[in-house]
Amino acid sequence: MLATAQGHVDAERLRRMGEGLTAQVRQARLGLEEAVADARRLLAEARRLAARRPPDGRT
Repeated sequence: MLATAQGHVDAERLRRMGEGLTAQVRQARLGLEEAVADARRLLAEARRLAARRPPDGRT
């Protein structure tokens, strides 16, 4: 009986740990999505600025 109760406690603890890890992964993915969006914006801006530069490289 005690082993069964301990098994339930362990299972619940592992479930909570899994939920915590899932939340951390979600947060990391959101941060990564934001970083990718920022990088794309910066790349687009760099391309736009490069297109405005004269062909000989003078500003």
